[in-house]
Amino acid sequence: MNGTGAAFEYAEAADFVLRILIGMVAGALIGIERERAKVSEAGAKELPGIRSFSLLGLFGSLSAYLSVVEGVSPLLSAVFIVVFMALLVSYIIYRTMILKVGGITTYIVMTISFILGYVAGLGKLLEAVAVSILTALLLAAKFPLEHLIGGISYNELLSALELGLIFFILGPLVYASNVSVAGVSLWGLYVFFTIVLTISFGSYIAVKMKGAEGLRYVALLGGLVNSEATLINLAEIYSSKDRVEESRRNITVATILVNTAMVLRNLVLATVAAYVFLGEETVSRVLVYVAPGLIIPGLAGFLLFTVYRETEPAKTEASITSPLNFDAALRAVLAYLSLILLAWALEVVMGSTSIIPVSLIGGFVNAGATILSLFTVASSSDLHTLSAGVLIATMAAVLNKPLYLKSVGIEQRMVVEVSKWCIYVAIPPLVVAVLLVTGFA
Repeated sequence: MNGTGAAFEYAEAADFVLRILIGMVAGALIGIERERAKVSEAGAKELPGIRSFSLLGLFGSLSAYLSVVEGVSPLLSAVFIVVFMALLVSYIIYRTMILKVGGITTYIVMTISFILGYVAGLGKLLEAVAVSILTALLLAAKFPLEHLIGGISYNELLSALELGLIFFILGPLVYASNVSVAGVSLWGLYVFFTIVLTISFGSYIAVKMKGAEGLRYVALLGGLVNSEATLINLAEIYSSKDRVEESRRNITVATILVNTAMVLRNLVLATVAAYVFLGEETVSRVLVYVAPGLIIPGLAGFLLFTVYRETEPAKTEASITSPLNFDAALRAVLAYLSLILLAWALEVVMGSTSIIPVSLIGGFVNAGATILSLFTVASSSDLHTLSAGVLIATMAAVLNKPLYLKSVGIEQRMVVEVSKWCIYVAIPPLVVAVLLVTGFA
């Protein structure tokens, strides 16, 4: 035998051993979980263990390798499958007729182990191991999943299904319609509506898990996505005629948090947009121009929140009766639609040639989208005006919060209180924007 032939035989043997080992490992991973189930579950002593599942995986890999890879006989694969089915049926009879034990999970898992071994025998080694790990993980998650499902009420399940219906059934239909009238896109209204409902559902889960403190996380995370939708939801939750002072405090804190998150998001958004649309060399200049006007209100928001936390009552209550607040979502969409129509009318009157008016109008509707649009049409020749546009859009997005609160029926005194803090936060970006436009910065 020459060296080339020997090397080929060794490679072929190594490939055979690897496929058999992976098939056995795929079965063993499932067998480890079943072995643990014997210890932790009552009445599970008769379950096949690590040896049985390892042998099933090995049997499957041998079946595939000999019948398909080596091509010993076209009927050999069928013979192996029939033998496995005979073993499986024998075990089913033994378990149901003699042990009097029900359930089909074990039979399914035994079949999966054989199939994974077969897949490994065909050379799909990574796929076999990946599916084996997922199967073992699903089996091991039995008790956590049971605990989770046990804690879900019918109303919560129904709300989750309704949200899924809106996402996966209504969403594609709206997107396909491509309807737009007077600057108003039906898809845009749908997206805003779904964001409001999603935050409503998230707020319910947060309160259920963390109590009133959970809503602070909703305010911060929601502010990164859509500060207006987040604030409307939180205002609906916090609003109470019986606890006026507590409601005022909570709505003010929520406004501070969503504005802080939104301002810092816009800073990151402007930096990324400068890099993507204008090039790496413009990033440092945009940061120098924009950062002072956005970092200052961000830090101010954090300090204000700290002050409110230090003077907060010992117990802050929050309760949500329904996971999905369709009434608040519809009112939020109407407020959003009103601002879009107002922005469209102003743009028709003023024109859209200037960055500053476009930033002011667009910021009242959606600051994030406005900032991205500025960078897509602007050039690096006038970064002063472009950066001023980012600051003006952010300022407008801060100042629109009282309008949204008013639209959902928050009482006038609370709106005035929130307006005061919004004006404080809006001053730094306004001052820096004016300095940039006038050439003093």
